[in-house]
Amino acid sequence: MRRLTAYVLQLALVALLSALAGPASASAISLAGGHNVVATTTTFIDLLSSDERFSEFLHTVQRLRMVIPLNRVRNATLLVPTNEALRRYRKRRAGDTTHIAGAVYQGVSDDQAWYHLIGDRAIWPEELVRGEMVWESYSKPWDDGTLAQALGDGDDDRGGGDGEEKRSSGVMLKTWISSDYSVLANGVPVLAQNYSCSAGSVYMIDGLLAIPPTIRDVLQQQQAAAAESGNGGDKEARDRAEGGEFSAVERLLSAAGWSHILDMPGDGKGGSDKVRQMHTLWAFGNRAFAAELSYAERSYLLYGPEFAKDDDELHRMALEDTRSFASAFVSPGPVSIARLGVGKHKVPGFEGGTDIAVVIENGPGGGGLSARVNGQPVAKSDVVARN
Repeated sequence: MRRLTAYVLQLALVALLSALAGPASASAISLAGGHNVVATTTTFIDLLSSDERFSEFLHTVQRLRMVIPLNRVRNATLLVPTNEALRRYRKRRAGDTTHIAGAVYQGVSDDQAWYHLIGDRAIWPEELVRGEMVWESYSKPWDDGTLAQALGDGDDDRGGGDGEEKRSSGVMLKTWISSDYSVLANGVPVLAQNYSCSAGSVYMIDGLLAIPPTIRDVLQQQQAAAAESGNGGDKEARDRAEGGEFSAVERLLSAAGWSHILDMPGDGKGGSDKVRQMHTLWAFGNRAFAAELSYAERSYLLYGPEFAKDDDELHRMALEDTRSFASAFVSPGPVSIARLGVGKHKVPGFEGGTDIAVVIENGPGGGGLSARVNGQPVAKSDVVARN
């Protein structure tokens, strides 16, 4: 596949088009109002209870019955919306009848609240100002409310002590540096580190984090954005719009029987581990697909299994071929360019025996990271999706 440009859809992580922006020097970046108060409290709940500035979020956590499991967390980072940010959010949602799954209090779901807890470790300010990074949260919208039980089983592999959760990947979130040298978490300003305690680090943020859309929604949003940019008479803009269409990769996964990769995993009540886990999609646009393969090859991969469904042997062969091709564009679990870091890496394809080569280098002039997947450039990486 010499001309297929790779796009990383990460596990919620999704990668699409355009080079990563280079980070400013750490010395030029600061967290607004940043200061570090070492608290004598032990747990996150103790810390939230100790300061009126946390009162709205603490009340939300209490009403969502998160107190006991949150008390068990160690070696983590909590992003706490300011009281005013929560009030703004609820005012905007007033009258909104959109259904929210799970436990909900005044427009905030338990999944959304858990999204503010980063499970990687206690993150220090100097890590946030280095540039773009992807972190793993505790939020798992597909697990049907089993998080509290998992946190209480006392069997943990994160090194933080008894009572932490031994878990599969949570929804990812991303921090980066804005053009005015402030730190953003999924686009929400990080105001300051207020406290460190035995449980980890706490930062106040000027907004509520929203759980990202699904991989399919991200693809369709990119297509819509590209189409809008191509509405004018500029040929280059029209080419970008055409290149932003992802119906071929959507259809390819459907033909392989892997549509669940694009949408939410199972509801936590059954299904195989492969169906319920997160994924990384290395997505290509329709133009690249058409440029690389003939019409007959494209038709066979996208429609062969369906056309051959009345002949068991032909159907098996066509499905194997489609899956073999598609497996090189999907990795099980979240794969982040930022988390992998500079070097040569091998990540698994979706089916056993398939390896995907990822080579990451520092960008020109120290401007972020550049990556190639199976020899093809990643034009935009680490776009976060919920699955």
